[in-house]
Formats: sequence, structure tokens, C-alpha cells
Amino acid sequence: MTNVLQQFQVGQKVCVKELGSGCHVKVIPNEQEGPVVVEVDPEYIVLDDDAAGIKTRIPVHLISVGDLPPEPVPAAA
Repeated sequence: MTNVLQQFQVGQKVCVKELGSGCHVKVIPNEQEGPVVVEVDPEYIVLDDDAAGIKTRIPVHLISVGDLPPEPVPAAA
């Protein structure tokens, strides 16, 4: 199993999408809006969202990385 924390470094901006069983976290360019990684621990990452005034700690077992799975398209009735 690859360590999902290897791709995160302090100072990077990320995009976070909440999933039913955790969070999908993806590194984004610094020009985009998003929270900043302020701590990388073997057990979790800490994100600081200055715009919202919130710090969030996400445990490693709840983090998924890579491409998001496509959202289901509702079938026509």
C-alpha cells in the first residue's frame, strides 16, 4: 500500500471533497483558492483555510487520493 501522505508537503494548497466514507484530497496550483497544508503527521494532515477561519485535521485512514470517481448520473424516468 502506498503512503497517501507522500504527496503532501507543508505549504501546498489542496482541494477537499467530502465523500460518504472520508475525504478526497488533491494538491492544486497555488493560484487556486483552497486550504493550505500546515502539518503532515504519519497519522493525519492538518489544513488551514484562512478564508473560512478553520483548521481541519484529517486522519490518514479517511484520505483518498488520485482521480475522483465519476458522480452517478440519474437515470431518466
